[in-house]
Amino acid sequence: CFTHGTGNDVHCVDALGKTATPFPSATTGLIPSSTLIPSSDHGVIYSPSDAWNISNIDSNCTQSKSLHVTDTANATVSFTYTNLSIMVNVVNSPNGGVFSVLVDGFNTTSTIDTFSGSESLPACYPLQFPPFHAIPPGYQSQSNHTLTLVYVGPSPSAPQGSENTSIVLFDSFSIPESVLTTNDQGATRLQNLNIHFFSIFFTLLLYVVF
Repeated sequence: CFTHGTGNDVHCVDALGKTATPFPSATTGLIPSSTLIPSSDHGVIYSPSDAWNISNIDSNCTQSKSLHVTDTANATVSFTYTNLSIMVNVVNSPNGGVFSVLVDGFNTTSTIDTFSGSESLPACYPLQFPPFHAIPPGYQSQSNHTLTLVYVGPSPSAPQGSENTSIVLFDSFSIPESVLTTNDQGATRLQNLNIHFFSIFFTLLLYVVF
């Protein structure tokens, strides 16, 4: 589950990228727990390394103690994980640029636009993958994946002729923990009711026979 931009709505997708009912609910504001991979984690790879700087931006919503920042086109940040789903945590800003999303070297054609508007303060922007615009071949049948964010340049939403340099602010990755969806819980309850029903049925049958 994730919140999109500065809004308060909670959206959920399952491990295969299908939209699911928020759990526990959209009204509680609760998001299922996940394992944080901070920007300083040794498994997070920045390339080229000299294209990235560290910023201690004043934001109360970031997961890491510091952010990694770049304005160099084609600079990348990548992480290898064992799961079907991964969260990307970036920060929107008035001069935010765009990441393209690659998985296992495959261009999913998904993007992360971190432009927030000229009057907006920096805000955290968590996003879950999948879903992808284009699904990497064999994604569902493999357990290990590498997600790579590639900085591709300014946002198409940014004002034309802006003097501000476009940048991207990377916060962290995180691995969501599996939870039962509402449909799963309903199926489990139905299965339990069926077991209970047949238990009563066979008890009565034995009582009648004997």
